[in-house]
Amino acid sequence: MLKPTRFDQSARLLNSSLSSSASIWTDSPFGSLRASPGDSRSSALQIKKDSFDRKDRVGRDEDDDFYRFDLSKTRDIKITVQNREGIFGPDLKFRLLRSNGSQIKSREVQQTQDESISRELKKGTYYIKVESDGQSVPYRLRYKSSEP
Repeated sequence: MLKPTRFDQSARLLNSSLSSSASIWTDSPFGSLRASPGDSRSSALQIKKDSFDRKDRVGRDEDDDFYRFDLSKTRDIKITVQNREGIFGPDLKFRLLRSNGSQIKSREVQQTQDESISRELKKGTYYIKVESDGQSVPYRLRYKSSEP
């Protein structure tokens, strides 16, 4: 199975018209693959399954990361973010957002820690936003959706 991966920064610098938040797409027999999460709700990376696990980075050279998921009926969801930075590294924050961008819940994740948001959500479109205070932070995001 092909997994989306983030292109290294040097690849983005080959074309000076691209910013560090540019989305890179590639076409394949399996459809279009996005190289990185979007930096806004309109360009969010779509979560299409009941279970999702991704390691990424947000901060200095990377804009905030947005993920989108659509629920066709009421579901229990659990979002867990792990701060993969060392003991003296920066914190990060993640937010669960409604389709209009208003916040449902947020969590701050300290160095080497995990934090979760568990909620029952009604049918609709939702977003997860992962952000840092500007410093580069590696993280792991896990999403799980199940029957209530």
